[in-house]
Amino acid sequence: MDLDWGVVNWWINTHPSSHQRVNVLVIKFLRRSKEGKDGEPDGGYEIYGKRMLVNGVVKENLGGRTRVVEELKGEDERLEALERYFGITLSEEEKEGIRGYVSDLQ
Repeated sequence: MDLDWGVVNWWINTHPSSHQRVNVLVIKFLRRSKEGKDGEPDGGYEIYGKRMLVNGVVKENLGGRTRVVEELKGEDERLEALERYFGITLSEEEKEGIRGYVSDLQ
């Protein structure tokens, strides 16, 4: 099974027709405490929307329409958006990992 996933991972990251070579996609599902019948939190959670980063655009859908939150103008802005909207902080080495690739926001 590990070998199968290795092949899939290699194809996704290297094949020219793989959309993941040319697109950056991050999705965060937004959740909140679920209310019980008495209006008090019941200890569970419910998904009420999602926040997305699609290449250089941050979008949000809170259950009906997707709206553009921010259009990013470069890789530095995308790195800031990853932290601000998704809580993702990259190391310096990771930040340089996209430079020079087709998905780099120049």
